[in-house]
Amino acid sequence: MFGIYENKKYIQECGYCVLVEAEKSTLQAHSFDFRPICSVGMSHIDKNQIKILYDLGVRCVILAYDEDKHIIEYIKRANDIRNWYPD
Repeated sequence: MFGIYENKKYIQECGYCVLVEAEKSTLQAHSFDFRPICSVGMSHIDKNQIKILYDLGVRCVILAYDEDKHIIEYIKRANDIRNWYPD
């Protein structure tokens, strides 16, 4: 996940992470001093990425994917995250 190392401290402090698709979105957020964000490089997120977030103390994941996806795709991704989260 792009930006996870640079934003680790901020993500741990706030307990949430905004996930975006493109690395450029993470860089743009930094230019506005918004740090609890990282990109997955695509719309798919896997169990290893979820585990990384969980181990950082993230209990709220906010999906901020590109608008070219259909709402059903967003719901599927949200369900994947919910089903894979240990809690």
